[in-house]
Amino acid sequence: MVKVDIAGMYYGRLVTLPDYDASADPLGGPTVRDAMIAARLADKSDRADGDPVPQLNFVEDDRHPHEFLRSITVDHKVDVESRQTRSETRGKRFYPAGEYTFRSDPIALGTRTDGTPGIIPVDQDGKPTGKKFIQTWQYYVYDSAGVDTSRRAGGNETRKIVPFSKRDASNTLVDGGQIVWRLVTIFLDATRRPAIKTAVEDGAKLNKSI
Repeated sequence: MVKVDIAGMYYGRLVTLPDYDASADPLGGPTVRDAMIAARLADKSDRADGDPVPQLNFVEDDRHPHEFLRSITVDHKVDVESRQTRSETRGKRFYPAGEYTFRSDPIALGTRTDGTPGIIPVDQDGKPTGKKFIQTWQYYVYDSAGVDTSRRAGGNETRKIVPFSKRDASNTLVDGGQIVWRLVTIFLDATRRPAIKTAVEDGAKLNKSI
């Protein structure tokens, strides 16, 4: 069993995934995408029984099928009280009933402003937009001890991009583990650059200070 969490949308549930022999195939077994599908199906099953659980839905990027998520939606049928406390006087935070959804910025592989290859923001037709940042859904996989396996696999604090449908040492799911999706902003360039002054101007200021 693994837990699927959607940060910021107050969604979390345990799902049961098929067993597999990790010793025979360390990169086998279910993927993050499999867990998302299992959570979506479990929600629908509970809803059919009359339990007002939230319903999870997600849409994959049609340009990169089975690789990246385009949007995540959580539909709360009833108000939900968060585990977090806003303040001692204001009490718990509430999530009003309704649909919570966010669509990631479309991206593609291309050439950045510094001439290096990498991800770039594009429009619906795949043309570069020139935006200096992207907002996107990013997943993190933890083992049963709460260790981020995507970082541990590389032996350092780096993180590589692994499609959520791919079986990889960095996203192998284990019993008691957890998948956390977070909406993150990734800056690709500085949004504002410092003013560059000429040596003459700097020298003039220095003379005045003396």
